Amino acid sequence: MKKYALLLLPVLLSGCSAASNEVLHAVKEPQDKIVLRVFDRKAEVAGKMKTLESLYEKEHPEIDLQFDNLGGGVDYDEELYSKFALNDGPDIFSVEGYGNFQAWNDVALDITDKEWIKNAISGVTEGVSKDGRVYGTPIALEAYGFLYNKELFKQAGIEKLPTTQKELEAAAEQLQSKGITPFSNGYAEWWVIGLHTFNAALASQPNPSEFIEKARKGEIDFTQDKVMLGWADLLSLTMKYSKNALTTDYNSQVTNFAEGKTAMMQQGNWTQLNISQINPNLQVGVLPMPVDNENRDYIFTGVPNYWLINKESKHKEEAEKLINWLLSSEVGKDFLVKELKYIPAFKNIAYKTEDLGSIASSVQDYAKDGKTRGWYWQLLPDGATAEITKSAQQFMLGKISKEQMLSEIQKTIVNKSVKR
Repeated sequence: MKKYALLLLPVLLSGCSAASNEVLHAVKEPQDKIVLRVFDRKAEVAGKMKTLESLYEKEHPEIDLQFDNLGGGVDYDEELYSKFALNDGPDIFSVEGYGNFQAWNDVALDITDKEWIKNAISGVTEGVSKDGRVYGTPIALEAYGFLYNKELFKQAGIEKLPTTQKELEAAAEQLQSKGITPFSNGYAEWWVIGLHTFNAALASQPNPSEFIEKARKGEIDFTQDKVMLGWADLLSLTMKYSKNALTTDYNSQVTNFAEGKTAMMQQGNWTQLNISQINPNLQVGVLPMPVDNENRDYIFTGVPNYWLINKESKHKEEAEKLINWLLSSEVGKDFLVKELKYIPAFKNIAYKTEDLGSIASSVQDYAKDGKTRGWYWQLLPDGATAEITKSAQQFMLGKISKEQMLSEIQKTIVNKSVKR
């Protein structure tokens, strides 16, 4: 808890009355039930989690399971800090790996020896490990790139899927010539740009981890880096062939795509649930995000979310039982795959491609052929991705040049890396 204590100070000083109000409205546990609270950053599954509450309570009548899902444009981390500052920390909470995990490892329960974690796929717990011990449960695997509407591509006569930037632009021109808007861009969302889009530039480096390490030391000139320059051109391309990109939020982006108003969008398999609800018969595939004219035939895969058990919770045992049930019982495993459309991060969870939808099927093809790259934004310094987003948005608005944007991003990474 030491690491996030200083971050809590502004929260505490800015709202004493609000804090008092929250304390007055703290959760009161019914005398005959144990209230088990889960705070999760996956907002798109909030409705489904109500179903999970019912399924679990049916088998465990002594538990009152309460899910609170927060995400999208809302600052989940700030809300989590606030909860702990008010001594109202949830029993289970979610974090991203690596840097984000480091802020919470002091309050996370060591789960290295728990039965369920032994079934985890190799490598998926690296982001929540310290000194050889594991502190978080990877709930799912995710992958992203440019999702595309197979029917619209067919209507436009696109037979070869683009893997270079020139091919991508040719496909966009072909779609536009048929009266089809090529891209739906959710560039109003900081994470779409600062995390996922920027990762295309990081993951496409010959050695991404080494590149980021050197960048943090100021040893790389972004304005002279071929991949970074190409990434800026990719931003321009998606802006050129889209509408209202910088004012389109996540929900509008996904809705426009699902309704067939656009042919492509930069998102991942987590959108399958929303797409299926809007257009259950839509067949979707995944395309690469080519940062230049080299063959970039790969997509980006990683673990988006880990569940940590609050070691200070008085319901640690009940929290362990919930996670174990979710990952080992037939009801729990079916819910993850068939209801949430999650790609499992555990070897003991079997699934059929049709259970997960067409996006997962396309992801599986890339994975089978070894055509994947990782998620590297988690290696950037704290606070950098939000600043990267602001610089990219200024560039896309035409207020700064490509070189100015890259120079600003370079300075952000160096400055945020300096420990003050």
